[in-house]
Amino acid sequence: EDTECLVCFSKFDGEEHRPRALPCGHTICTDCLETAIKALIKKCPKCRKVYSASNVNQIPINFNLESVMKLLSISKTSKGTDLPECAEHQIQVSHRCSTHKAWICQSCVQEDHSSEYCKIITVTEELNVKKSAKLDQTKPMLNSFEETYKKIDDCKKQCKEQITECDEDIVRLNKEIQSKKTSKLQLEEKCATLDQKLDSIKGKRSYYDQAVSSLKASETIKDVSQCSLKLQNEAEKLKLISLEIEKELESMLRTVQFQHDDLLGFPKLSVRDGRTHLHVLQVNGIYKYPPA
Repeated sequence: EDTECLVCFSKFDGEEHRPRALPCGHTICTDCLETAIKALIKKCPKCRKVYSASNVNQIPINFNLESVMKLLSISKTSKGTDLPECAEHQIQVSHRCSTHKAWICQSCVQEDHSSEYCKIITVTEELNVKKSAKLDQTKPMLNSFEETYKKIDDCKKQCKEQITECDEDIVRLNKEIQSKKTSKLQLEEKCATLDQKLDSIKGKRSYYDQAVSSLKASETIKDVSQCSLKLQNEAEKLKLISLEIEKELESMLRTVQFQHDDLLGFPKLSVRDGRTHLHVLQVNGIYKYPPA
């Protein structure tokens, strides 16, 4: 019904029955529209909506409907036209003789190709053979494509796995960075404390140096005896100060974090004879590296 005029019921075409689209959306042919305008009947025959037009050209062509009509026309006229006609009997071929490699009609099958040596197949069978042959020909190409697709998909999966690993590494490294920043602040505070200790030790060491100078300058037994006693006292004071500072230093260094192979711990530290000793960590009860 959509391909017919609402007034004369003629099929739309490209001439006098060319479709014209009214403002309301309904369509009538050019001939009926021209007749209605001349008779001053300017109402849609379907919905009765009034339109204004003094001539037929003021109503536009329904180009979309024309396109549909053309497609329908092509579909109807092209159906089955690719099959040739038999030259002898003037009818459409229906079979193929594989022996003689010729398209033949039903009459040819009965008259000229009835021999048992002729291999006769229908058009449908011949088309199926051609389809199978073409499919077999393209299968290696398809297999190559599928292999390439699989390689790309596998590569994509590997990339996603590496992205996940990178995200995990970023989280871990951010934690390590934050831990290092904290350790740095602690060490900077310790450095400031050690500077104060050094200044204090330098001041107390000066008393010992003065006692040494006095001893060297002594010229009498009494002066030597007195200076020796003073030097002994200053040396004992320095020893006591050294022991006290060594305990403080050992306690201070013991709080320094140590990380190796994702194992976070606190290495054993000790101060012996004025030297700081760093003891290696044990991994599962075994020393992984020699002491250093």
